[in-house]
Amino acid sequence: MKVPLSLNPNIPLALLCLGAIAGIIFAGLGTLQSTQALPENAIARINHTIIDTNSFERVLTLLEKNTDSPLSEADRSLVLNKLIEEELLVQQGVDLGYISLNSTVRNTLIQAVTDSVLSEQQMAPTTGTLKTFYETNQAFFTKPALLQIEQIYFRKSTNKNQKSLTAYNRLKAGAEFKTVKSELGDSITIDLPRALLPPKKLLDYLGPSLLREATALTINEVSEPITTKNGNYILKLVNKLNQQAANFETIRKQVETEWARRNNEKNIEQYVEWLRNKADVVFRVE
Repeated sequence: MKVPLSLNPNIPLALLCLGAIAGIIFAGLGTLQSTQALPENAIARINHTIIDTNSFERVLTLLEKNTDSPLSEADRSLVLNKLIEEELLVQQGVDLGYISLNSTVRNTLIQAVTDSVLSEQQMAPTTGTLKTFYETNQAFFTKPALLQIEQIYFRKSTNKNQKSLTAYNRLKAGAEFKTVKSELGDSITIDLPRALLPPKKLLDYLGPSLLREATALTINEVSEPITTKNGNYILKLVNKLNQQAANFETIRKQVETEWARRNNEKNIEQYVEWLRNKADVVFRVE
């Protein structure tokens, strides 16, 4: 004997009761008939919202994949009532202002609209478009230079400024960096490796402020003492290796991904601007 759809364990409950509340089930489609004729592609109308036939059939097809036998007319009726029930609850939630109160619902709605806008705008870029984008943004696709930095550290003390200034003057006078570091510098827990490193790795050792100072140096140039909350530093750029831009064909996928990201951002900005222009937006001016 066929198991009723509402009791069939092979059909995921989530697919049947999305947004529904138990106990609110319409007795039949007759209770929802409207005096106005439905469009040809509609199977039901709930207030101003249409459930089109194609969407309804897609739901039925999905459910049939989870059952061992075809759906009966009673099953189809129950599914339609579930969809109507869900729509009624959604509309009531909107009327009660739950969208503005629930951040999860708002974010889901925003993401759904964003995805909808982008799906309509999707168009594969031509090779010419990508090459032009690549050439215009070569700096973005070029790896940053590798740097070899040496440092002298002076821990916080009453004479830290004088000590680091003495070291700086000796370096400017021609003293060896290694010698000045040994005689005047303080030990540091983790010193810089004697190797060419990318800025991202140097950031782990130096932090953002010292890294900015280091990248501004020329080869063999020594910085003035730099004061930080941890103490004073003197930096020296020992070596620098500029990297060449990668060949377009080698990184074509990366170029296409970045083109799509920026193109999507532009499309969303234009869409939001269109929404803003047709909306009544009022600001309070203090």
